[in-house]
Amino acid sequence: MNKTLTLLDDDQVISFIVQGYLLLEPEYAPGLNEMVCQQLDETGGAPVNLRDDPHGQALLNQTPALNDIFGHPEVEGAAISLMGEGYEVYERYNHMIKPGGGGMGWHQDDVNIRHHQTRRLMFLYYPQDVTPDMGPTFIVPGTHFRNMPTDRMQTYGNFRHQVPLTVKAGTVAVVHMDLWHSASHNSSDKIRYMIKYYLDRKSEPAGPNWNHDPAKAHGHARNRFHQEHVCGSGADFYKERHLRWEMWQHLLGNASESNRVRNENEPAEAYRAKAFQGYVGEPRSILFLIKGVLHVPHHCPSVGTRPGFTRSPRLLCRA
Repeated sequence: MNKTLTLLDDDQVISFIVQGYLLLEPEYAPGLNEMVCQQLDETGGAPVNLRDDPHGQALLNQTPALNDIFGHPEVEGAAISLMGEGYEVYERYNHMIKPGGGGMGWHQDDVNIRHHQTRRLMFLYYPQDVTPDMGPTFIVPGTHFRNMPTDRMQTYGNFRHQVPLTVKAGTVAVVHMDLWHSASHNSSDKIRYMIKYYLDRKSEPAGPNWNHDPAKAHGHARNRFHQEHVCGSGADFYKERHLRWEMWQHLLGNASESNRVRNENEPAEAYRAKAFQGYVGEPRSILFLIKGVLHVPHHCPSVGTRPGFTRSPRLLCRA
């Protein structure tokens, strides 16, 4: 019997583009999260073995309850919404932090080739309630648009607007592959489990795969892309608007004019006008846009520090 999937809506897709992540809280069958934890406790959760088990099949064999987690209509619906039909789960990991363990510098997963488009995703599943002392994953919203050498990132401490994923049991974080994240120290007396799935898109988008309302979505996306400030300086935000629009157009199945090479006989002015079409949106002057960037109200709270990292917060977000 075919199940009915719960696809994302326009607002959720736009939020993913702006923030670089979404949090899902599916309603699982009673006891399913506890069953996952029990199976992990009994088997040890199949440690990472890239040489002999690069796809993490042993983890799935030892923890079969994960099939019901990642096969849930809301989780699978989110995957199809962002990755299209026929996506591939190509790796599975159990990131287990034992009491007294954990702690890892900021990093981006995968090889250091960044394009910002949604071609690979991380799905992070937490089978337990994650409290601040259990070594929660930390993320920095908006950093999927910022490429940085890993050795440089290792020197960073706390960021002003970093977010600890202190989530309730059953939460699945849908995370852009390029988003900056780190592990923190587990000072509790409990093992913290996090199951990571890597998803790979198998074909370029031919159109939206989510619940899309073309009559309303265009204006709503443009407004949010232009107004929502996540991190960085005014100059970063000005550039970020264009990257957001590129991601949106890519997911809609529209070829990105700004990613193509200018035709030999095409005037430079015409090429540049197409490259910025949609990014500027309504007929407004560039000066007005810059002024808007400098005066967009925003709030960048400090939401906790990573245990063991005591450096002053980096000012990726203005005070």
